[in-house]
Amino acid sequence: MIQAGMLPKTKQGVRLIFEQAGAKTWQCAATVEEAQPSGKLRLVIVGQHDFTSFPKQSITMEYFREAVVYRAKGDFHRADATSMPIALEGQITDVQKVQRRRASRLLVGLPLSYAKVNLSAEFEKDAKHRTKAQKHWSAALAQQGQTTQTEALSVTGIRFLTPTALQIGDVLYLEVNLPTGSVGCAARVVWSGQKMPAETYGKQAGAEFLHLSDDDREAIARFMAEEENRRRIR
Repeated sequence: MIQAGMLPKTKQGVRLIFEQAGAKTWQCAATVEEAQPSGKLRLVIVGQHDFTSFPKQSITMEYFREAVVYRAKGDFHRADATSMPIALEGQITDVQKVQRRRASRLLVGLPLSYAKVNLSAEFEKDAKHRTKAQKHWSAALAQQGQTTQTEALSVTGIRFLTPTALQIGDVLYLEVNLPTGSVGCAARVVWSGQKMPAETYGKQAGAEFLHLSDDDREAIARFMAEEENRRRIR
């Protein structure tokens, strides 16, 4: 029997992995619209996809719960042949823990500025070149940067709202305004999509930090610890 604490929650975002003939796969994002303790789910697909034909098939989904990554399998079918957005219904038959997050994260909204940048080979190899490049990018943010806010922060990466479309693999220079001052570094987009739950407006993206300095890492860790302590005693 599947434990309730391992199942995705209502309004939670999940990643769906569809296995096709010839060992090919494709993926999309979805929101859990209904979730029953038995493992029965109703999912709503995020974005536009060609589901002119969707026979009952096995789907793998991945999602986070309590800092743990889960991978579940189940048989799903299209709930209605014409309704939009597309809804799928089915039953989870197996759930496995995949891994824990590498670092704890803090759900927090902080001012953020970012811009797309290009990395040179010297950036990866030379600390002095990284410092020079980041000073140049920081000065250019006022004219070329996008202004938004964070949704979650850790010492390894960030989740944030984005007013413009970002692609997986895009490299950004970003600056986060902590109460004690700003921290800035390059970051690579590791996922991008519509903000979930579906009824909330906007898009969001996740990025991993590249060569975050020790001082900035310490500043983020200190802010997270102080903010978590403040929330506990409030």
